[in-house]
Amino acid sequence: MKVVREICVAGKVIDVTVKVPSGRHENNRAAKRKITSEKVQKNNDRMAGKKLTRLINANFSASDMHDTLTYQTEPSPEEAKAILQRFISRMRYAMKKLNKEFKWVIVTEYGGQRLHHHMITNAPLCLVREKWGCGHVLPRPLDDDPDYHKLGEYLIKHSTSLFREEDSPWGTRCSHSRNLIIPIPRIEEVDESNLWDDPCPWKGYYIDQDTVRRYEHPITGLQHLEYSMISIDDEPRIKKYYKGKLKRHEESYKRFINYSESQLGIDFYEEDTHDQR
Repeated sequence: MKVVREICVAGKVIDVTVKVPSGRHENNRAAKRKITSEKVQKNNDRMAGKKLTRLINANFSASDMHDTLTYQTEPSPEEAKAILQRFISRMRYAMKKLNKEFKWVIVTEYGGQRLHHHMITNAPLCLVREKWGCGHVLPRPLDDDPDYHKLGEYLIKHSTSLFREEDSPWGTRCSHSRNLIIPIPRIEEVDESNLWDDPCPWKGYYIDQDTVRRYEHPITGLQHLEYSMISIDDEPRIKKYYKGKLKRHEESYKRFINYSESQLGIDFYEEDTHDQR
């Protein structure tokens, strides 16, 4: 049976997935199941959360902020998008005057409450408050844990309602600045034992047991093992993984009735997808 391992290095975190690739299984697939729109959506949300987590892990740390940008008024989604674009332009100009790069990731939340934005950034809070000017800025410093998977999953979960509205001006879940490192996973063939044995951490890393997950893929029914390794040292021993082949596209269920291609695993916006090798 063919088994592959996907390795993605993002900051102090190495994200690992061991799996039987679709189309390469031998008596390892679960019984044929009905693929529903709910399963497709959950799988897309999970993949989007993983990609957002990698982006945050690779570019931000405890010295950065998670700011919630609120509005005094109630703008429409179209008006909010225009306001946000002008805010980003002001921030970029202000940070440039300070001889600093402006790094940011923004997710918009709406549904059951007033529209607001979550921004993860390296910009100082005083500058964000000065340039926002549309309402309150609620700051939260990022914590010391270098793996922000809980934050990534939270942001994706709460961006879903606005993203999936048919008339939404946001065709994407997340936007980010062009100057971020884009983690690109590599995939390699490994021995089958890697799928069934307990994962072992690499030298200089430990395994976060909360991230260890064995499951049958909800769409393909194939076996998967996921876990994250965290660097013990502040300076990670491994900054790039060179083995295997670059994996340019995340797994997705690409064909489902009434679902456009943008909704099937490739709806995660990257303002610039240049290779940071």
